[in-house]
Amino acid sequence: MLTTELFNPAITRFASRPSQKYTDAVLSSPRYRSCRENIYHPVSRSDFSGYWFVQDTLTNRKPPSTSDVTIFYLHGGGYFCSQPAHYLLFSLRLAEAVLDRGLTVSIFALDYSLAPE
Repeated sequence: MLTTELFNPAITRFASRPSQKYTDAVLSSPRYRSCRENIYHPVSRSDFSGYWFVQDTLTNRKPPSTSDVTIFYLHGGGYFCSQPAHYLLFSLRLAEAVLDRGLTVSIFALDYSLAPE
C-alpha cells in the first residue's frame, strides 16, 4: 500500500538527482525512520561496488545467504542515472512486497556509471 509520505515533495524533488540529501530524505521518512540503520549499506571492493538496500528484513539485518529471496538489481539508465540511489525507494517497496508474502529478502544494486569508450 503506497502512502502519501512517499510522495512528499521533500523526498521526490531529489528524484532527478539522487544525492545524500535524497537518501537521507527517504531513510528519514516516517515509513523507514525506525529501520534506517538496517538498510542501504555501501559495498566497495576492488572489482565492484554497490549497495545492499535490504539484508533479510527491514528491521533485522542478517547475511544475505540467510534470505529466502536474493535480488541482484541492475538498474536501467546506467549511463544516465548513474547511482543506485535513484532506485532506493523502488527497491524498498519491492522488499516490502516480498516481506508481505512472509519471505525474507536481500537486494543488492550494482553501482555502475561509465559508458563504454
